[in-house]
Amino acid sequence: MTDRRIRLTRRRVLTVLGTVGVSAAGAGLGTVAYLTDSEEFTDNAVQAGDLNLAVTFDGAVSQDGADTDSSVKTNVTVDGASVSGAYVVEDLKPGDSGHFEFVPSVEGNPAYVFAGGTLVANDENSVTEPEADADGEDDDYAPDDDIDGGGELAQHVEITAVQGFVDSVETPLSLYDLLTTAMPTADGGRLVTDCDPDGDDEYTEDDEQAIRVEWRLPNDVGNEVQTDSVDFSFEVGALQSRHTDGERVESPIGAESGGR
Repeated sequence: MTDRRIRLTRRRVLTVLGTVGVSAAGAGLGTVAYLTDSEEFTDNAVQAGDLNLAVTFDGAVSQDGADTDSSVKTNVTVDGASVSGAYVVEDLKPGDSGHFEFVPSVEGNPAYVFAGGTLVANDENSVTEPEADADGEDDDYAPDDDIDGGGELAQHVEITAVQGFVDSVETPLSLYDLLTTAMPTADGGRLVTDCDPDGDDEYTEDDEQAIRVEWRLPNDVGNEVQTDSVDFSFEVGALQSRHTDGERVESPIGAESGGR
């Protein structure tokens, strides 16, 4: 067996290491390729749904054929800006009566509908001589005054029927109590029924339920209401029913959330 020894000199070692370094550098400069593919989905979009509430107002007043300056709008639809002076009764006398109603309609998504009222003013105005002498009148004779507040008319106008709500309003009650206790807008008003037998109370485009209030000034009301006046407003609002807990629906009207 031949004994062949490899003799490494310093120069030979450096040459070998240099060759390895060049080979490694050359490998780093090579092109790396992978198999690839792609697919594309186009024309994607997100669009919000819509919910629009319109309310039709109607009303009437019975004053035994008297020629007064009463003005009652009929078949007026509100869809946007508010309507002022839709129901104005002048020269009110004991025995007069009337009604007003609101018919909501919903376009687009189903919704819960709420309605409420606000007592804007219950003014004494002037105080005539017979009014000052009447039982229940707290103000003195003041025929030329213009007294804000302190009136008795809202407490004496009797509400004989209220229709259209999930939770019924017990009648009779006064107009004052209706606006401040039974269905105040500030507390969210009341939930309007859709009158469907399924009982979900969701208002759809097919629903049409009137919110109707009937009133009268009883014959036994006396001089304490002379020259008194009442100003009030009603508001109707809609809230989408989808993603809304049907057991506790918060009203979209009023300064505070109301509920059922």
